[in-house]
Amino acid sequence: MNKSMTAREGPSASSTDWAAAWQDHLVHSGLEANLSRAGVSEEAFWQRFGKWTEALEKDGYPGALLDRVLRMVRSSDRVLDIGAGAGTYALPIARTSSHVTAVEPSPVQASRLEANVLAAGLENVSVLPCRWDEVDISATGGHDVVLAAFCFQMPDIRTALETMCTAARRSLILIHAASHDLTETLRTLFGIESGPNYLYLQEVLRSMGYAPEVELIPRMYRVPLETQLEIFRYNPGLTGSQCEKLRDCLESEGRLLNENGEVLMERTNTSAFIHVAF
Repeated sequence: MNKSMTAREGPSASSTDWAAAWQDHLVHSGLEANLSRAGVSEEAFWQRFGKWTEALEKDGYPGALLDRVLRMVRSSDRVLDIGAGAGTYALPIARTSSHVTAVEPSPVQASRLEANVLAAGLENVSVLPCRWDEVDISATGGHDVVLAAFCFQMPDIRTALETMCTAARRSLILIHAASHDLTETLRTLFGIESGPNYLYLQEVLRSMGYAPEVELIPRMYRVPLETQLEIFRYNPGLTGSQCEKLRDCLESEGRLLNENGEVLMERTNTSAFIHVAF
């Protein structure tokens, strides 16, 4: 291969400029826009994100998503993990591959990643503490597999994807949100729209001449209500009164349960696993 809906869910016209639509949607509903409205910095968000990740991992995350990634990684592979965070994917991949280059722009997350790599005793992980558009891929040594999971705060998405495709020798794997169970609730209660979903990534890749394979992977899980509400105070930026209103709504719908004295929320979301083979 030559390497060269409803409101805010995604345009429907075949003539849509999906890259431009992505940028417009991100400006209104992306993480950076939500944090700006909430009046908090990205690093303040990432400081608290660790608690959220721990809660998800206790309930089995990343589960099936990681399984599918590992099926595509060979023991001799060099893997590039974009937006690696604290190492949710990078660490298990490093245990089964030759080398992982982990790109992580957040100082908080990069520090956690380096600490986790050290604690795991891994010597085949290189951490690049910078944004994806700052990476010189010619200097990274080449990679068989490029992975980007839930890291698409990238306004110029076409250029970002073009660079990922250039960097990948065999496979590009993108993991991004497809839908979640609170989309309609947040829209109805507060007029808040979710960020751009996987359809944009799929269509931008198609416009570039690729034929991405897409698998939708649902997941049901439980998370402490207070942990969920704390994240919502940052992204999408709910106020205290809005959090209380959401709590009342969830309780009235029977979506809260008490387990060992802790209030848990039952969640369902669906992620898109996008693969491009070269």
